[in-house]
Amino acid sequence: MVIDADDGMTRAEKLRWFRKEFLGRSANGRSCKIMNEKDVRLRYNKQSRVLTAWSNKPIIVKNKNLKYEISFDIIDFEISIGDLNAVSVMYSGTTFYKDLNESKKKRILNNREETYKGSVQHFIRALYNKNLEEEGYIFGKKGLKVDPYDFFRINDKEGYKTVTLKEKLDIFYKKVVESVIQTSGNEFTIDKYGNFIPVNGIFFGGNMGSQRIGDTLPSDYGLNE
Repeated sequence: MVIDADDGMTRAEKLRWFRKEFLGRSANGRSCKIMNEKDVRLRYNKQSRVLTAWSNKPIIVKNKNLKYEISFDIIDFEISIGDLNAVSVMYSGTTFYKDLNESKKKRILNNREETYKGSVQHFIRALYNKNLEEEGYIFGKKGLKVDPYDFFRINDKEGYKTVTLKEKLDIFYKKVVESVIQTSGNEFTIDKYGNFIPVNGIFFGGNMGSQRIGDTLPSDYGLNE
């Protein structure tokens, strides 16, 4: 039995926050189920209104829409809670994906591809390959279209690239306004898989900012096809 400290929020309330912000509120996120919630430890700080989570065991998630079983080892998980919604969410960890779509059903494959296009993973890969516009991304500043490479400084390294972003940009995908990107002003690192570090070095708002574990795919998705 898991017993959390009396910190002004019941475990049931904390779990509702955790599920929503860990799995996500998209159709993919809502299709997910955490198989071992009893292993998740949660603590709420009433003064800072921050909910933290950790676990001594990997969190096992079954994603019905994308047909993956995900094993997630939490490194950090933190939600800053507002009056009704989260003000910010920061989490990091390592993931392992087990493919449950053994018969390669077309519906599941389509769900995965639809999830990938416009995702953070897709965006970071396009940034790495310097083909943002070819992949369907348009960038704006104060209502005007801009050249992203006037704002991103990308330096090639062996096996990865370093990036700095001068200022906040609006991101449009398929001509739809949906996301914002900004950084702490420091350099961050990206690779061909769509990973970036440090994970708290980039802030995504809008659609990309709402993506959670339920909207993620294996790091090698699409690369071995």
